[in-house]
Amino acid sequence: MQETDKTFRIITRRNTKGKRYYQVRFFDSDGHLMKSKSFPVGMKKPEVGIIAAEMLPKIIAADDETDALAYCVSFWSPESKYFTAKSTRKKQLSESYRRSGESFIKKAVQFLAGRKTSRITTILLEDFETELLESGLSIRSARGVIEAIARPVNVYRKKHNMPPLGKIEHGQDTARARGTFSLDEIKRVVEYTGDYRDRLIFLLGALCGLRLGEMRGLMITDISENNTIVVQHNVVFKSEGIKKTKNKRQRKVPLPAVVADAINMVQGECPSRFVIPNRASPDRPSDQSTFRRAFPRILRAIGITEEIQKERNLVLHSLRHTYITLVQEVGINKFAAQYLAGHQSQSITQRYTHAENMVDFEIAGSLLNNAIMGTGGNDA
Repeated sequence: MQETDKTFRIITRRNTKGKRYYQVRFFDSDGHLMKSKSFPVGMKKPEVGIIAAEMLPKIIAADDETDALAYCVSFWSPESKYFTAKSTRKKQLSESYRRSGESFIKKAVQFLAGRKTSRITTILLEDFETELLESGLSIRSARGVIEAIARPVNVYRKKHNMPPLGKIEHGQDTARARGTFSLDEIKRVVEYTGDYRDRLIFLLGALCGLRLGEMRGLMITDISENNTIVVQHNVVFKSEGIKKTKNKRQRKVPLPAVVADAINMVQGECPSRFVIPNRASPDRPSDQSTFRRAFPRILRAIGITEEIQKERNLVLHSLRHTYITLVQEVGINKFAAQYLAGHQSQSITQRYTHAENMVDFEIAGSLLNNAIMGTGGNDA
């Protein structure tokens, strides 16, 4: 045993064939495991001890460099070696995921400051999550912070032959459900004669079920002659450009006549290859800010005040919730509704590509259009 406040211990182990080998575990001054290393069968214990003694100073130096805050910040940075390596191995993680981690880790600066990466434990993280919740942070954000710490810590532990963190017991999510819009409110949007692009953004979400990124990436060429939209593009960050949809699958959705008319009106004002044009640069997708500003403007225009919006928990994603509710209310079966919304649960994965054959897009489009315009229509 090396005479230092940081030590190692030689342990006798046996492999699956019953043959003996030695494993060395290196500990810091507090008794925390820093690293473990197994040696080949046949090596003598004194020989293992000599090698371990030579390794110890390097392990001590490496451990001294692994400041938890610096390590986690570097892990989520744009220059992250972890994300670069994933991309090289064709297992690329999304830029939105990296940015989320980068944002969440900022809420953990005080917790991480002065700690070593190897000292972060499951219990410490659970206690920290409790502190975050008690400070008023939402359960969803608190989980995001904990994940932003746990992911790099587990990567560190794997590299140093340490056991991974145990399962973290999170608090219960009691977040309020997002609100939805009534048929009357959607009709008021249809009748709105202010900013036609704002109106189209609302209708694409509420009557076609498109996500924010799908609306940003939607092109004129994605609109078929048979009154359908082929949802196949997604824009999250400018740096990533146009990508595939969230679940990497394209889907078709019916295009109600009222939405088709809204598209034509917007294109008449600002021709663009994108359905939602970037007025400053028509050949580029619109910025996220375009959608974030449009949503409250439309709400105020139809009489939904900021107070009512908060009370009903109406957010941009509420448009998709409205769509999912509406397609079922007009008589479209649950499985077809899942397909139209782009939901892909485990139970429908194998049948997902055949769902398109279950939808009569012309009838579905008429049902949605008639529900808003109040003209009656086909029975589902």
